[in-house]
Amino acid sequence: MSVKINKSILAWSLCTALSLCSLSGGAEELQPGPAASPAIQIVSFNNVARPGDTVTLKLRVTAGTSCSIEADRARLAEAFALPTRTPDQEGLVSWSWEIPQTYRAELMPVIVTLKVGGHEHKLVTGVKILGKVGPGLTVRQWTKGAGNGDSVICGVQTIPDANCRIEVGGLAPNKLLTAGEQRADKEGMASWTLHMPPDFKADKLPVIITSSADGRESKLVTAVQAAQLAASRPELGR
Repeated sequence: MSVKINKSILAWSLCTALSLCSLSGGAEELQPGPAASPAIQIVSFNNVARPGDTVTLKLRVTAGTSCSIEADRARLAEAFALPTRTPDQEGLVSWSWEIPQTYRAELMPVIVTLKVGGHEHKLVTGVKILGKVGPGLTVRQWTKGAGNGDSVICGVQTIPDANCRIEVGGLAPNKLLTAGEQRADKEGMASWTLHMPPDFKADKLPVIITSSADGRESKLVTAVQAAQLAASRPELGR
């Protein structure tokens, strides 16, 4: 049985929550959306792993700033005791964590948030989990860029009747916002309409979509580029 969501209520709820506070299952399909902000550069990242493996993400960011990280639906700082970090004099910062043996999805979304001068810059990426086969998840409709208050359309295809959930990541106070849940139609399609909040201060809005069926999961993570910070390019550490 399909679950219908009142899209106007969903959009209003998303805006209110954000004001208060693409990548897909295959490593070769890490799109749409830019992998990193101009303020964040990946130095090294073993982004293909098996359950039980240790993943290390090393970045070069603007020196002297605050840098936090989260993965999937739980902040890494809480799930793996990884703290918010301040980069060294060269702008280098890194985290390491182990992929849980119980992790079900083909992809573990990873979002890094860098705070610079009252604004935020985000790295939106993920770890491909080997040995996991989900129901599949593909972007079919996507708003790549939007200004504050603009509509954002997210449409995906998976298997018919799969349970689909959309979440917005990288939010203060350090948690993900669950924006809506529905079942894919008989053609495997699911879609949502969100809105960029009127006072959004990050360079991109991370979005995570999950499709689950028969105990299997596929995840997709991407981002909407925020128009108001498109030209902001803080200097990286040297």
